[in-house]
Amino acid sequence: MPFVDRADGVDAVPCGAGWHHLDRPGGPVGAGRSRGRAQSDPALGRGAPAAIVRRGRLHRAGPRRRSDRCRSAIAGRQAACGSRRRRRPRGAAPRRRDPLARLLEEVISRFAVFRHARLAAGVFISALALGGCAGLLFPQSAALRDAPPAGLAERVELRQAPFFPQDEYQCGPAALATVLTHSGAAVTPEALVNQVYVPERKGSLQVEMLAAARRHGLVSYQLAPQLDAVLREIAAGHPVIVLQDLGLGPFERWHYAVAIGYDLPAGELVLRSGETRRQVLPFGVHEYVWKKSGYWAMVALPPQRMAATADETRWLVSIAALERAGSARSAGTAYGAFLARWPDNVPAAIGLANTHYTLGELPQAESVLRAVLARTPDSVVALNNLAQTLSDQGRNAEALAVVERAAAAPGPYAAAVRETRALILSRMAAKP
Repeated sequence: MPFVDRADGVDAVPCGAGWHHLDRPGGPVGAGRSRGRAQSDPALGRGAPAAIVRRGRLHRAGPRRRSDRCRSAIAGRQAACGSRRRRRPRGAAPRRRDPLARLLEEVISRFAVFRHARLAAGVFISALALGGCAGLLFPQSAALRDAPPAGLAERVELRQAPFFPQDEYQCGPAALATVLTHSGAAVTPEALVNQVYVPERKGSLQVEMLAAARRHGLVSYQLAPQLDAVLREIAAGHPVIVLQDLGLGPFERWHYAVAIGYDLPAGELVLRSGETRRQVLPFGVHEYVWKKSGYWAMVALPPQRMAATADETRWLVSIAALERAGSARSAGTAYGAFLARWPDNVPAAIGLANTHYTLGELPQAESVLRAVLARTPDSVVALNNLAQTLSDQGRNAEALAVVERAAAAPGPYAAAVRETRALILSRMAAKP
């Protein structure tokens, strides 16, 4: 029994410099994109494809082959580039240096004026600002300093955000558990290891971080690649997972951390990171280690909430991905919240009807589809789905009249409409 699905795009995970993923069927795509080619219904609008599906689910494509790795954690102490080295006991094993401290030294070495000094991170940022270099190396941080976002609180810290010290190489599960637990999911890093951690890669894929949140009934959303977007989400009470590269030069050391606070006047970001419960980084330092990931960041929220920076099209795509993950109830709640903000969005309304249909709530699905047709009477998707819903309720004569309207409109859904019409006629013929 064909049922034409609603908007079927998903989160596309952009790749930063030096970041490559092998193609899947249909080319390089994001988390869980359908392997089939999507087709568009004019009523759905641009950017909102719809695919014809049967009652079986489309299988999500597997994880990408090249990992966006998480290879190390920042050591449990703040870098102090100018501090005097403590004496170590004779025969003691050499101490592993903080990768962030070594990274900062490399950044500093790129500026000749600082080559004869080993400066602490805060001094480095201040000196660059005075020298007029901050805008070149840290453009987003410089923009925040010069023009703080309007309406944003000066200081916010989500002190109630949980903290899970990471095991070796497992910053992905630890960061994800922090965000999921904050959003109400009962989960631990250990429970997430099998969902997101790839042992042979010693890290977690971005695509699986997004997908794992959906499996727990949350809407996962990749933020715009802007530092002010991270700050706005924190101000709204949403911890943000960020992907950093703590490596030196061409060597990558990918690391997931969770941004849970900021101080605009001081220009600082507060993170849960590795074994450090409260790590404070200057905006510029964070921007530098964040840049190579393409400024990748995500939130995972309960379905009744929306990201503070939610874009209408991209948030709808995130809800559709949640629905395909098998969370029809959560997706229905998310569609309802979406329509409360954007009530005229036809793909969202069709998505809501689909969740009702999946849950066996046929009268509710019918009501939503009739409301869609009141606004867009020629939507073939809505007509086909309404005919299917009416027929499933035993109202075949009424369903036939509706599907005839859909059959009169040529387009990419003609085959699905013919199948629906044939089904209705067969049911009518079988009835004594």
